[in-house]
Amino acid sequence: MEQWAREWLEEQRAKGVKCLEVKLQGNNHYVYHSTSYWDKELKKPRKTSKYLGKLDPITITQVKSLVEFVKTSPHHPEWLKHFEIFCDTRKHVCEKRDYKNHTSHGQ
Repeated sequence: MEQWAREWLEEQRAKGVKCLEVKLQGNNHYVYHSTSYWDKELKKPRKTSKYLGKLDPITITQVKSLVEFVKTSPHHPEWLKHFEIFCDTRKHVCEKRDYKNHTSHGQ
């Protein structure tokens, strides 16, 4: 498992999310909810997993960027356009030094 996937899994565990498992198949990471149950016939525990989705570094970065943006974003009518700029430049367009370069107001 790659380092970024391991770090994501550790973050989830630190938040109290349990039973997550990341499986590497080829170059892709997949997230599963894994647990076990007692099989009465075999008289032993059996693992069961439910597929939750694909995990990739781009998605993780986008989610972290969105959370960071929303925490610092004022209510603005063009917030989606500003978020796209933020993802590309990592600068919040409503900051005074960047606002004039990226907004259509007053142009």
